[in-house]
Amino acid sequence: MTKSESTTALASTTSNAPGKRRQTTVTIKGKRMVVTTTAAGVTTVKTATPQEWECQSEQVRRLRRIPGVLFVGGMEAGKRGPRARMIALATGLTAGHPDLTIFMPGGRCAFIENKVGNGRLSPAQVARHTALRKLGFEVEVVRASSTDEAGDKAVELVKKWLTANDNNNVANAIYGT
Repeated sequence: MTKSESTTALASTTSNAPGKRRQTTVTIKGKRMVVTTTAAGVTTVKTATPQEWECQSEQVRRLRRIPGVLFVGGMEAGKRGPRARMIALATGLTAGHPDLTIFMPGGRCAFIENKVGNGRLSPAQVARHTALRKLGFEVEVVRASSTDEAGDKAVELVKKWLTANDNNNVANAIYGT
């Protein structure tokens, strides 16, 4: 099936009521795509923006290559039933905690929160980030429209943090900066 055939086939499955625009996210050959049909019946297919977990996955893949840095990813945003929610809260899972915690030499840590495109922080995230900053931690929101951009920004942030203050000697040894 050619790309135009795929578009035609999808257009027939995403028909919309008269006078309305319809947008659907589908998978075509393993890739997430957004199919938009206008009120006039014109259909377009574009690559969908990545989901936040996909951006975080790319960041993790790249951060694993940086020596002298440890990190942990949070799963605070996962959907849970009542029992699982109770267990998560009882064991310390905290709403709004950033997506990645980065541990660096010298006892420092910093945090990365991921947002795709113009995604907004939830009230719990705003409160948690504010509390972490009041304790002296760095919290950065990485806004990306692709997984590559998210990975690049995370590596850039961690390198910046490593070259700051007490970690300067470590960064020099690792990166020759």
